[in-house]
Amino acid sequence: MKRFSKFLSIVVICTSFASLAFGQFGNQHFSNQMMDRQMRMGQMYNYGVYESDFNLKYEYIVMLKDSTTKEVKSKIYTDTTLHKNYVLIINKDFKKSDPNREIKIYADQTLSISRETPSHEIVTGSATDSCWLFKVIEGPIKAYSFLPPNASRFSEYSIVGIQKDAGPILPFKPENLIKMIAPEPKAMEKFKYKEYLKALKTYNKNIAKKIN
Repeated sequence: MKRFSKFLSIVVICTSFASLAFGQFGNQHFSNQMMDRQMRMGQMYNYGVYESDFNLKYEYIVMLKDSTTKEVKSKIYTDTTLHKNYVLIINKDFKKSDPNREIKIYADQTLSISRETPSHEIVTGSATDSCWLFKVIEGPIKAYSFLPPNASRFSEYSIVGIQKDAGPILPFKPENLIKMIAPEPKAMEKFKYKEYLKALKTYNKNIAKKIN
């Protein structure tokens, strides 16, 4: 039950980030309802897989707001009091009881966070007022996760934003997705059965075929 509560806290945190970080949405914030009830329950049910496979400890380069950088080896953690995500620096020169042992760097203190994959690809997350956003799907409809992909793999349950072409990034919830995929019947067929990620991918695939 503690795991489920922690996961739900992460979802709420990332659904409330300020879109101002993307320089195109003014002061409008995302709704706390990123997905419908079924997808929310699906997220919690799959939390064990999500936690072990996708929220790994990486060597990150964190760019702070003054454009200086720090190297941090950390998972992405959640501050359930402040409703923000952060990475953690542990100074082992201090005792565990010393408050100076741990330093938290919150998303809203940064411009970006990035890591290099074993294949030397740079994976970057853009900072918002509560979490970092990583692009996990390219195409006519792009998708953004609050966790970095692991070897090009990502959890469907970590997707919080979608963007069609050069339009605004919107919450990943059914009423936004259906407006984006409505012209494509095969994508709508997936949507009808609440296979939202498959609907998005089907739209991208079929639109790409039409363009080519």
